[in-house]
Amino acid sequence: MINEDWIDRWDRDNIGFHRLEYNEYLIKYFDKFSEPENDVLVPLCGKSLDLLYLRDKVNKVIGVELSSKAINSFIEENNLQYEKKENKYFDFYKIDNIDFFVGDFFNLDIKSDNKVDIFDRASLVALTSEQRIKYSEKIKTILSGKMLLVTLEYPENEKKGPPFSVSEKEVYSLYKNFNITLLETIDLKKTDDRLGSLSFAFEKVFLISK
Repeated sequence: MINEDWIDRWDRDNIGFHRLEYNEYLIKYFDKFSEPENDVLVPLCGKSLDLLYLRDKVNKVIGVELSSKAINSFIEENNLQYEKKENKYFDFYKIDNIDFFVGDFFNLDIKSDNKVDIFDRASLVALTSEQRIKYSEKIKTILSGKMLLVTLEYPENEKKGPPFSVSEKEVYSLYKNFNITLLETIDLKKTDDRLGSLSFAFEKVFLISK
């Protein structure tokens, strides 16, 4: 996914990845994942309602998104009050204890006295294989707590991403010096009729820490 494509998807409302409820794995595994005193980063967050779920659970939520339409929709749809500032790289929105950065994730520079956890439901799978390497290196500079990572795995020759297929082997390669636990594997072929043409499709949930 390149920046122009991502912004174009939002401009055309081609956002099938957006969910109208809290992520089930975030709820299920939150107690393993984060603590009330921690900060949680949500990269490529769109207008995810998970930001609101985390707002009530942790010290601070940090959302990063490339599309300004996403943050405007998030604010309008949830009737939120905000303060806005701008700098060289980002438009910054302060919404209660949510810090929302609109701009390129790779320009993000976080300074926090708290542990920073990361929730990645749809970021890694939105990126090409080359981008995933760069992305994981950036994540490693930020992560000081734990990361809850959700991936999608399917035969790459049977579907064109995004979302892209990210294998379990690739996860272990990208974060090879980290502690990695596979929490759950979900056979999506049993729950999603739209995937009938694929030989297999699995969603996997990982807990990653230093």
